[in-house]
Amino acid sequence: MVRLSRAEQQERTRAAVVAAAREEFAVHGFADARIDRITERSGFTRGALYANFPSKRALYLAVLLDLERGEDTAPMETGLDLADLVEGFARVWLERLPLTSDDPPAAHLRLRSLSGVFDIATPHTTGRPSPTPPVRGAPPAAYASASPQRGAAASMSTDAAMPAGGNAAPSKTGGAEPSAAGGDESLAGASATGRAAGGVAAPAEGSGSGGGVDGPREAAAAERAALAGVARLEGLLLGLALETRAPGRRLVRMADVVRTLLDGACHRAEIAPGVGDAFDVVRACRQLASLDLGEVWEPPHQGFVRPATETGAVWDPPGPIVDLAEGGEVDLRRWDGLVVVLGTGRLGAAEEAVRSGEAVALVVVTERPADLGALVRLRVADMAGCLRRLAEPRRGDPGQGEPAWGDPARGGWAKGEETWGDPARGEGARGEGTRGNPVRGEGATAAPFRVVVDEDGSIARALGVAARDQVEVAVRVRGREVLARADGRGAALAVTDGRGAR
Repeated sequence: MVRLSRAEQQERTRAAVVAAAREEFAVHGFADARIDRITERSGFTRGALYANFPSKRALYLAVLLDLERGEDTAPMETGLDLADLVEGFARVWLERLPLTSDDPPAAHLRLRSLSGVFDIATPHTTGRPSPTPPVRGAPPAAYASASPQRGAAASMSTDAAMPAGGNAAPSKTGGAEPSAAGGDESLAGASATGRAAGGVAAPAEGSGSGGGVDGPREAAAAERAALAGVARLEGLLLGLALETRAPGRRLVRMADVVRTLLDGACHRAEIAPGVGDAFDVVRACRQLASLDLGEVWEPPHQGFVRPATETGAVWDPPGPIVDLAEGGEVDLRRWDGLVVVLGTGRLGAAEEAVRSGEAVALVVVTERPADLGALVRLRVADMAGCLRRLAEPRRGDPGQGEPAWGDPARGGWAKGEETWGDPARGEGARGEGTRGNPVRGEGATAAPFRVVVDEDGSIARALGVAARDQVEVAVRVRGREVLARADGRGAALAVTDGRGAR
């Protein structure tokens, strides 16, 4: 019998725990799921579970990520104009609407529901429940303060009653009991049991609120900022895709309106299954394509940006890392262009880098990789996966050697098959790599856009910065040399080579 390496054994354990957790969440939902039942289903000890997931929230997000990876990837052909692309996106997005016969917990998983998973309201002493974020996470920041009357169902957040470290009170048997709110069952509270069972003691991270976050109020603020930031990043990805059908226009705000409508439809399907017609929602999204919001790209605080510093330092990041936008890997050691490191509280600055016209590698960092990092991976991968399915109709006869439009196997997302370098090598020189992939918002002259999550902070350390939620650093690299660097707000604007906004 072949002996498994430690990494292979850990991966097998993690996969078994995620599979067991998926069954548990599908039957009992997030709030009522119990760690004891998950370990019993998986056949592994609590200690083995603690070694992989510091909280029930982190485990739930891992389950959603596993579901996203198993989604249908078959391309959906769309028409040539903007309305066709909006309609196609809406159809793909709504494919996961649950059936009326689905049990609520299973329906929540199918919808990628984050209702009750993150605490988006600052803890206070009034005892009033906080609004639950709409399905698939929080929409733009305005939702964070929305009242239940405006569409957010009222329910007590799962972490509201937990101590600052996120640790649930230990039971008499040494295990961890759910908090009074019935929510995120901390795994760290049962570390003694894990040691007794021969497992690994749970990290001090608890439910993921550590790493510099001082208490419930600070943790809630970090979660609100991350949820708002990732919603802006999703809007940017969708907006860039829409712009491939409307050259010269900025459509990020239109993308936000489309997402608001779709999120509302998903939320209603969660709380009132069977109400409404998904096809009506799709048709409404198509009509939004004719909406002119007069969007103009005007970088905020542009007049206050400090100039970049020429450094000449060696660019030596770690090896290949998963690219959420493309679904493969990118090697930042061979990257030419901008590398922008943003904390989860600064994701709104991503557009400043993209509009520079240079190849951009967005590196997301956080003090809480187990939950906020997983949130970014889930939401960006989900959005990018939907966009990758939207192919333009074929033009010409491929059998006769004529160019095909929209054949993902040939990289034909836009007219022609010209490339912009090898995405696996992170190359972005003009004349190399795929053109017109809606995930990157690339038209005929756009540059590559990659998104990675720096889970262990190694890329940030290569730049000498800590992986903090509010960090914003940008460098322009070429040939493994850092040509320019800027820190703080507007960093991406400061390091651009002035090639012009797109």
